[in-house]
Amino acid sequence: MSWNPFKKKDDGEAVPAAQPPVTPQAPHPAPAIEDDDDDTQPIMAAGEVTEKTTLLSDNNGVRLEAVEVWGTDGLSDSFYRLLVADAQHPAAGLATALMTLPEGVTGFRDLLVKDGYTLAAAFDPPETDLDALYHLFATGAADPPYLRAKDLLEIIVELARFCAELETNHGLAWADPALPGIGLRRTGAGKPPGLMGWQPVFTAWDKLAPGQGDPSRLLNVILSGIELLAQRCQARGLGMLSMVHRWLFKSLERVAATPELTYTGLADAVATVRPHFTFAGLTDNGQRRQHNEDAFLNFQIDQASSTGSQFNLMVVADGMGGHASGEIASSLALDLLRQQLMMGLLTPRSQPVPTEKLTEQLEAVIPAIDRALTQRAEMDPALSGMGTTLAGVAVLRQSTTLAEQGNRILQNETAAVFHVGDSRVYSLGPCGLKRLTRDHSFVQDLVDSGSITVEEAFTHPRKNVIMRCLGGGQSDSTPDINAFTPGPGEVLLVCSDGLSDALRDADIEAILTNHLHGPPEAAAQALIDAANAAGGPDNITVLIAHCLVPMESETEAFIH
Repeated sequence: MSWNPFKKKDDGEAVPAAQPPVTPQAPHPAPAIEDDDDDTQPIMAAGEVTEKTTLLSDNNGVRLEAVEVWGTDGLSDSFYRLLVADAQHPAAGLATALMTLPEGVTGFRDLLVKDGYTLAAAFDPPETDLDALYHLFATGAADPPYLRAKDLLEIIVELARFCAELETNHGLAWADPALPGIGLRRTGAGKPPGLMGWQPVFTAWDKLAPGQGDPSRLLNVILSGIELLAQRCQARGLGMLSMVHRWLFKSLERVAATPELTYTGLADAVATVRPHFTFAGLTDNGQRRQHNEDAFLNFQIDQASSTGSQFNLMVVADGMGGHASGEIASSLALDLLRQQLMMGLLTPRSQPVPTEKLTEQLEAVIPAIDRALTQRAEMDPALSGMGTTLAGVAVLRQSTTLAEQGNRILQNETAAVFHVGDSRVYSLGPCGLKRLTRDHSFVQDLVDSGSITVEEAFTHPRKNVIMRCLGGGQSDSTPDINAFTPGPGEVLLVCSDGLSDALRDADIEAILTNHLHGPPEAAAQALIDAANAAGGPDNITVLIAHCLVPMESETEAFIH
């Protein structure tokens, strides 16, 4: 009988999942007879609340305040308050605009009532602003907040589209885009360091005026950040990454000089700045293994059609269960992953595949691979207990050739980092080497609980015990899937624990840094050699991708 790994084990109709027992609900009590007196008690008596206000700016009758609300238990709330007294002031019309402007950029919370003011509105306060963040980089802080060129590009796009909407629909322009007018909120809290980012928040409400703004001034604000990142790369010895950032700087500088540049044109131009990848992958038995149970996949496809897509997939799988079954588990997992993602994302169709489908496909396919491996092992007793880890990065870009003069246009992009087990994904950039995954392992749980340190985890005798995998009889095969878009001037590393168990993160960063001047194959070989020199206790697999930006001759398409 042929084996269909994605077919249910039972040929009949699927049995519906068992439903939890329904707890009988008590009958609703009869409505109480209303008393003449309302005895409702406020949660906090008015006298127990203290409002502390700090004036941030007061320009032309537009006040911006930072407000802290203190109660008996301490600080209970904080927000920014915008106050406009003159009903004829252009900002007085923001009450309607705030209902339609992007909430993420405005931080808009609610309209308020305050005597003497035509408009009063509350906004979520940013954590910091771009000026303060740049200052930390410029002063050479030992461990500055994580910042990527990708973050800065996204800040330009979001703010440019926001300003375009202000101009087009409300006749208002950002008259003075000073650095303090760009607030920032951190995103990715609680996730691995490499998944943290920044959300821009517009705070320069007092700088709005009728008319048109100057998009090049906004871009120049961001260009100073790109220059700082290039300097940071240079200081860390990341010469190739510094050069990529400077290429990016020159390309964006030419965008800023474009005659009659509009906010919409700026957003569209910057949104097309996407890196292309140079890949290398190597695997090695290590010093103590006769067989290699690791497998890796570098998969790229480019559909040049009216509804085409570009798809990149780089994945490592570390098999387990004995040399025969481990090899089968890792290879089979990668084959199924590639096949199923191609079927779900790249089959011919009349409409482009929405890039958001990438995450949905990963969420469906990875658990299906777990079921397929379990079923395959049940068919052959010699494969009993086989399983594998899985870690990788996937990028899906929607493109079309339905453009003027046959030019190809990249439209939307979605990317994700995913993993099950203790194989890892890293990113190297201006702020050093950052993990994009958190191990599903016994020692990682100890680190997370504070029981041991990261250094103690590296030498822990049970660091090979994993808490999740695909197949292997494990009860938990849940993947972690997080949005992560590779940015220009970064290096991606995907590896099995044969590398991360032999080398500390600082050692991996140093080797990658020392080999950036050459092709990624040289860096991959250097990492494997170093892991073998450290004892090579397991199979070692390394995938490296250099994320580059178009050279000047290629950037003219999005500049003009």
